[in-house]
Amino acid sequence: MRLRSTSSSGKVMVDACFGDEESADLMALTLDPDTGSGEARLHSDVGLPVRQPTRIVLNVEGATLALLREEARVHPPGLTAIEALAIAVYAHAAGKILRSTCTARDDGAQLLAELDGRRTGARSDAPISAHLDDLHLPDDYSVYVSDAHDSLLVMSGDRLHVGDTVAIALSDDISALDSPDDINRIRGTLDLPLVPCSCSIAAAGTALTAIAWPGAAAVSFFADSEHPAHSWRLQAAASFPLLAARIAETPSWRAAVDTGAPLADLIAERTALPRPKLKRFARLTRPLPQDRLFATGEIARGDDATGIDRQRRYAVGADLTLDAALDLFRDMEISHLPRTDQDWQDMADIASAAALPLKAAFDLSPVDILTASRGNWSRFRTSLAQAADLEPTTFDRRQIALTTIDVLEAVDDFCNTVILAHKMADDPDPPAPTPSYLQTARRHACAVLLGASRNPAAHLFSLTRRWLARIPALIDAEMSASSGHPVSTPDSWPALTDNYCASSGHQIVNLTSVDALKDESRRMRNCVGRLYLRPAMRGACHIFSVRDESGQISHSTFEVEPPPDAADTTWRDLRILQHKGFRNGKPPKLAIAACNEWLQSIAAAEVTVNVPTVNAWRHDMATHLDDAHATHEHRSAWTVQIGPALESQEIRDRLWTEWRTNILRKSDSRTRPDSVLAAPLAPDMHH
Repeated sequence: MRLRSTSSSGKVMVDACFGDEESADLMALTLDPDTGSGEARLHSDVGLPVRQPTRIVLNVEGATLALLREEARVHPPGLTAIEALAIAVYAHAAGKILRSTCTARDDGAQLLAELDGRRTGARSDAPISAHLDDLHLPDDYSVYVSDAHDSLLVMSGDRLHVGDTVAIALSDDISALDSPDDINRIRGTLDLPLVPCSCSIAAAGTALTAIAWPGAAAVSFFADSEHPAHSWRLQAAASFPLLAARIAETPSWRAAVDTGAPLADLIAERTALPRPKLKRFARLTRPLPQDRLFATGEIARGDDATGIDRQRRYAVGADLTLDAALDLFRDMEISHLPRTDQDWQDMADIASAAALPLKAAFDLSPVDILTASRGNWSRFRTSLAQAADLEPTTFDRRQIALTTIDVLEAVDDFCNTVILAHKMADDPDPPAPTPSYLQTARRHACAVLLGASRNPAAHLFSLTRRWLARIPALIDAEMSASSGHPVSTPDSWPALTDNYCASSGHQIVNLTSVDALKDESRRMRNCVGRLYLRPAMRGACHIFSVRDESGQISHSTFEVEPPPDAADTTWRDLRILQHKGFRNGKPPKLAIAACNEWLQSIAAAEVTVNVPTVNAWRHDMATHLDDAHATHEHRSAWTVQIGPALESQEIRDRLWTEWRTNILRKSDSRTRPDSVLAAPLAPDMHH
């Protein structure tokens, strides 16, 4: 094993070689000590001419991050923390279980020896926690292993794994075509002899043009220019571009290519595609949209139909697998299937960013959604953009996905404030608001909203556009009722910080009550009093207002990310997620300056951050809901889920009037919610 750590442009890097030099796994890791985010590329020897790459996404917090920051400034002798982290990441990603009888560790020598000695075995199920705890290290930076789960490396019995201070996510969105060059770069850094590639990577690249992230098996298959059937292999890839990797990875298909046997019949039998549909599929050359629009843990945000750059509560994967694409081709009418690559891109974008996420959320048929195209994919994409009131020329896959997320939020709001509010208000013994029950309720709500629509996506996009425009009115409908707040819902919650007065006289006020958030919404014409009310109540976000010297006039509103579970009283890494002015416009310069001054005062420990209090509140709220779910006393849990509409007939009537009058289409505007609720409930909603 060899390790070499360096630093450049504020980042720390490790190049590593695990195992024998000739058949080693190689890895390159990069980490930003300022943010704790990092990435690694692991190239594993799987017995093929080309190594299998894996992309690894990292997030480090707590005292482990503090240690890495310190070592970025002062490089200690011996095994460093970033190198120990690289070992732990490799052990997790390669599926290694490290065993030890050693209790005394004054350096990393035995740890490295153990890792070298265990290069085989099944994938480990070692726990990697997303809830990060503080790490308390001794002054000797060479000691990284203990039996405490808040260590960088944890010894649990005879198993060694990464501690709770490090979150690791594996991804296959990396191409094996790039492995040879990356491997030789790593070997060069480690002063190892370069290994010339004995196969034709260029030939493999040509064969796999339609594959976004080809693996080692596919690249090795098409790169073997010495194989007698190499030309047949390239011809097979050219005949079925989107199936090229599958051909290399399917033994019967691979054997047919290498022996010159007919391939089309085997593919048709395996995919259940009739020959005319298979021919249509074979024309397509653009890769499947398999790159994730939102990274693991990323908060989805972007402009909505009202022009507001808004953070979303949900995220969608928005990828389209080969099997899912084949299923769509099998189930759709051939006249509706794409004829050109541009048609295919339109269909793939809509399927991945709208049809499949809507199926996952509401069990809608993706075939029914896509059939509305009638085979004119360019016109269909334009019609969806127009339904969402967005510019068709910029209605790309990301914008389609964001619009779909807005649909999820709109249906969720209708489900809570109309369907569930009326049902639970009349139920003296409501069921537990379990995830499965809520999922069933949302699907029922979506079915009610859709009715008999023949174009489900356009119908939902249009309805959601109207819902977004009426959010201030929905807030007013809740605020104008005279019932007050239900006693089972917390009217207020702990402040993240005390109020702050900037040198300009502007005040920064932490909004910590239902009334304060709704009042801010009315002042600033934004959505914090509705879309952010329940998250703020639960401690999942913290909303602040920048006001004038009197504290009576709001200039801007901003959201702060909650402290991590691992934070303690020394934590001061506050991060503003979004900062908006009136009607979600750009905040005034003086408000921005006041925020910057506030952040500087926090960093200088001049402002107290109430980390223990707000984290305890968040934990208590989660426990409160869990306890309510586990008992027959579910009313308080439903109140948190639904809001004030649960316990106020006046609020329910006002909200229904707003939905009926301004959001639902005229054909759906029943005179009373009873007629909406008259639709048969899903069986799982009865108890």
